[in-house]
Amino acid sequence: DASFGKTYLFKEDFKATYGGFLIRILFNDKLINNEFFFQFSRSNMYWSQANNLVGGGAQPQFNANVIANLIVPCPSLSEQSAIAKILSDLDFRIELNQQMNKTLEEISKAIFKHWFIDFEFPNGKGKPYKSSGGEMVDSEFGKIPKGWKVGKLEDLGKIQPGYAFKSEDFQKEGYGLIKIRNIDKSGSVNLDFESYISKELFNNTNKRFNLNSGDVVIAMTGAELGKVGILPKYENNLLLNQRVGKVVSDYKYIIYLWLKSNYFQSIMGGTSSASSAQGNISNSDIENIEIIVPNKDILKLFNQVINSLYNKLVEDSGENILLAQIRDSLLPKLMSGKIRVP
Repeated sequence: DASFGKTYLFKEDFKATYGGFLIRILFNDKLINNEFFFQFSRSNMYWSQANNLVGGGAQPQFNANVIANLIVPCPSLSEQSAIAKILSDLDFRIELNQQMNKTLEEISKAIFKHWFIDFEFPNGKGKPYKSSGGEMVDSEFGKIPKGWKVGKLEDLGKIQPGYAFKSEDFQKEGYGLIKIRNIDKSGSVNLDFESYISKELFNNTNKRFNLNSGDVVIAMTGAELGKVGILPKYENNLLLNQRVGKVVSDYKYIIYLWLKSNYFQSIMGGTSSASSAQGNISNSDIENIEIIVPNKDILKLFNQVINSLYNKLVEDSGENILLAQIRDSLLPKLMSGKIRVP
């Protein structure tokens, strides 16, 4: 249907069935390796044919007849296996990093809840504060640890809105521009740039709109308002587009965890302006949301714990970009025979 042509390779042995709009492909194993075909289905050679064969109708149909007409490179089975292994090994490493990042994210959220919601941060003796009899005081948020206060997000940092570049500023190469579409729901930021900015304009743009590895960004308008992501490790300079905000703080990952919390997400949804169909929220709206602010010693200690986790996440995400670039550069050369493997 409209999302035609995408493939998935089941490697595990299990029992399942499949519904309409899906096709199961069974291969002649004397001619083609199924893992090789899966890698082929990610190449430009595959997609250029697929797009031509389905035509330009409103509801493109990628059916068995279309698949039967695909021209597929068929080196020897041994070479197909070797090609599939090279590309699959890169995929496997990327998947491991993704799994690691998911685990790091879950650990970070659990620590955040333990310290800032349950108030079980370590006391002076290294024991859980609240359950060890730590003194609690009244606040408008209920009982909170002594020495903490009810404040606002601006007590920890600020949100820097992006720059309103003009449509005529956009070009096909140069410095990447981070837009809302670059923020994934998973909490990462993809670097699949839709627009670029020239070197001259980059140099003339205020440095507060620059982005660096590990920066936290948030969508401030649109259907996916409130999406939050962390930039992967990346060597090149990037710029912040309008309707996206950047966290400016020594406690950016604490703010990141607050922004991703159900508490913040519900408030941002209710605070967003109804003046447009999709809603908007300003940087000051976000900064004025109330939070429980710990004392400086706890903030510093939490930063030490959480920064090490997110620094690893940023490194892994950056490695995945490099691995994907290697895979994507090898794929067409291996499929076309420009690079041969024994």
